Amino acid sequence: MSKPDIDHHIFFDGETLPTNRADVIEHLDAKIEVPSNMSKPETIEAWYAEKRPGVLKEAVAKTSFDGGFGRIASIAFAVGNGPVVSATSARPAVGDVPAAYDIEKERKLLGRFFAACNRVRNHIGKPPTLVGHNIVAFDVRWLWKRSIVLGVEVPEWWPVEAKPWQKEAVFDTMTVWEGVGGRISQDRLALALGLPTKSDFDGLMVADAWERGEFERIRTYNGDDVETVRSIWKRIVGWREPAVASETVAEAPVETKEERDAAVDAAVKTSQNGAGFKPGLRPGFRPAVRAESSAHATTGAAA
Repeated sequence: MSKPDIDHHIFFDGETLPTNRADVIEHLDAKIEVPSNMSKPETIEAWYAEKRPGVLKEAVAKTSFDGGFGRIASIAFAVGNGPVVSATSARPAVGDVPAAYDIEKERKLLGRFFAACNRVRNHIGKPPTLVGHNIVAFDVRWLWKRSIVLGVEVPEWWPVEAKPWQKEAVFDTMTVWEGVGGRISQDRLALALGLPTKSDFDGLMVADAWERGEFERIRTYNGDDVETVRSIWKRIVGWREPAVASETVAEAPVETKEERDAAVDAAVKTSQNGAGFKPGLRPGFRPAVRAESSAHATTGAAA
């Protein structure tokens, strides 16, 4: 059985935020009802004062799971074995104005992600396979919904109606591992496969971290998730790194200290401008379609 062409795959993940729309929050607030077992006026008054704010906060938090109301905090993706790129919907700080969510940044983020996906499609001559964890039930449709709300054009081939078993369109690592209807967290699956797992941060912490202005932490976490899901995919399908042809290397002459120092300086400069560190995002959110490096090079917010 032949192994799939990794260059035909887009590995991606998104982090989401609750709504910030006043009309939606007002609607949710109006829907809150006093528990049916309460009848005394003083009990109801106490519930309104003590419990209602928490109930509303929870209702608002749940909108992050619905693409019709939630917002994108960040998107991270990688084409084939290329570098991971990631960006947030936060505009940069300007003078005394701190960095914060920007709906226009979110629109650009979506548009540039879809543009990158379309470039892959045009390059390979067919829709790429989307790879992620729980993306059939969540990410694919969530992004489709949010794009419609924001007026962002969705690629005509975007597999919003894909079934879990249609792995040419969508390779959902959760469904492939557990079967249709089964559930397992990406972290637990990574643990089962002996891959690196998350530390002290997870998706449920994103909204609070966003409120604290920890945009870079969210972006990095998002990128790490894509690296993990790509590693999971490789293990499941049995993909191996291409063998590198060996070469006969002549014995190098003994270097002086000055020559060694110069070589180290050159290597550092090369690494800082390439894979291995975290370079800034190139304008237009444009990862290479056929990247030579497989290093994790998550990047900053899109311009």
